[in-house]
Amino acid sequence: MNKNVLTNVPVIRPIKNGHLLYEHLGIFTADWHEHTQGQLIYAENGLLHLYVADYRLLIPARYCAWVPAHTRHKLISYSADLLINTIFLEVAQEDHPFYKQTGIYQVHPLLDEQLRYAKHRQYHTPDEQTESCFYHQLKKLLPILCTEKLLLALPAPQSIQLSKIITYLSENILLRHSTSEVARQFGISERTLSRLFQKEMGMSMCFFLKTFKVMKALELLDAGKDNICQVSYKLGYDSVADCCNFFQEILGYSPQIHLQKKLPVLQ
Repeated sequence: MNKNVLTNVPVIRPIKNGHLLYEHLGIFTADWHEHTQGQLIYAENGLLHLYVADYRLLIPARYCAWVPAHTRHKLISYSADLLINTIFLEVAQEDHPFYKQTGIYQVHPLLDEQLRYAKHRQYHTPDEQTESCFYHQLKKLLPILCTEKLLLALPAPQSIQLSKIITYLSENILLRHSTSEVARQFGISERTLSRLFQKEMGMSMCFFLKTFKVMKALELLDAGKDNICQVSYKLGYDSVADCCNFFQEILGYSPQIHLQKKLPVLQ
């Protein structure tokens, strides 16, 4: 696969319960599609962009995403070393709220062992009874082990007005933005600006900027061309310490830990 080209990967159809996809996909795109099964996606290396309805989510390495059955979504990777492990599970009979919500989660050690076993199945196919037990156990474990969503999701704005504001913020990331300055720029009150963000994004403008910058920082660090100091400068942070603090606030660990690929172990 040419590492410099965004290759279109065809969607697998039909997919049976327990279908496993373990591949080095690298840079690719999978157009909008949906599956009749729920989809557990684990990124071993690289970053994976997940688009679901009006949300854009980012899956860092060693995190997993759950995409409910019959959920229209698409996947994009700009990481040449992207390695993903995907399992499709039949969850129509499962009534836990977890199965109905898209989310990104840090992988618990027990879930990591389950994923390792799933990968091993490619080369050593177990008997049908063992397979059935594995699917049953995995489905029951997911709501227990995936409890705290990672806040790396940005909703799409619904109004033209907020779309213009977010485009302005995104294209002027080096500037220090305040609600008063942005409100004045677009001829609205601070109160109206705050209401727009809360109503359409479910977050404040400040939190949007924090999340957006952390997502951009992950992309820059994943590209491997910039160190933390350079990333801090490119994203308009006042200091490296500010960059690290925001990273810690959103992800729960520092950019240094991310680069070392030594994520804190979940208990």
